[in-house]
Amino acid sequence: MKKTVRGFSFFMAAIFVTTAFAACGKSKKEPETTTDTVTEVQAVVEEAVSETQPEGTTDKTAAEKTTKSASGASAKIPANSDELIAAYNKAIGARELVCSSVQQKIAEGTLGTADKVVVNLIDDGEADFKNKFERSDTNGMALAAISESDVKNVSINGNTATINLNDCSISDSVYNGSKGYANIVDTPRVKELVEMVESGVNVSGVKIKSTSLSMSNGQITVGFNNDFTSITYIKITYNQAIYVKMGWTVLTIIADLKYNISSEYK
Repeated sequence: MKKTVRGFSFFMAAIFVTTAFAACGKSKKEPETTTDTVTEVQAVVEEAVSETQPEGTTDKTAAEKTTKSASGASAKIPANSDELIAAYNKAIGARELVCSSVQQKIAEGTLGTADKVVVNLIDDGEADFKNKFERSDTNGMALAAISESDVKNVSINGNTATINLNDCSISDSVYNGSKGYANIVDTPRVKELVEMVESGVNVSGVKIKSTSLSMSNGQITVGFNNDFTSITYIKITYNQAIYVKMGWTVLTIIADLKYNISSEYK
């Protein structure tokens, strides 16, 4: 860390002096639903049909399948992405799931200028500095509903559903829950990272000039109960890339960071 402070501070000072010379010259679980006897008989037939159809990725045309709830009543497994998203949104609204883990881990990260890397956060000597940019706690956001436009595809295997999110790119402001992504490195968090840069190189007055964020490989794994009315757990994983331009005096500092992010709810 001391090496980082000396190196970055010296680098900034050198740029500043050079520029100066140039200037002189110029809630609760929802009750399980039941159906009547006719539906129960219908379920047996549908279940036999569904066994001949392969499980796998489903968008809006997957075959309908059924299962049995603990009470013995028939229960319809969501047949397409619309039905699964509706079941997911209804279930998280009926029960407040508690965040048990949020992890924001740096996969790659550099600080410098447009043409020069000054600090590589992955270097062994930068471990302490890198840790300041990471996060590991249980203070996750309250889960937000997702929409059909957020979802690439879904699949169901027994009581477990997998929701794959669309990749997305956002410039400047981004907040938690955007495009179905939870516990992202959002705009307030980016401001915290800028403060860490200031602290790390012992300067003040660093301002954000622009921010570009992108999320990819988003996946929500959901454990449902037998009749798909309640959720037992949720795991969310994705990658996030952040490119921040910061201004300090006449110098432009660039933070180029790539995160692996995961969250768990129970």
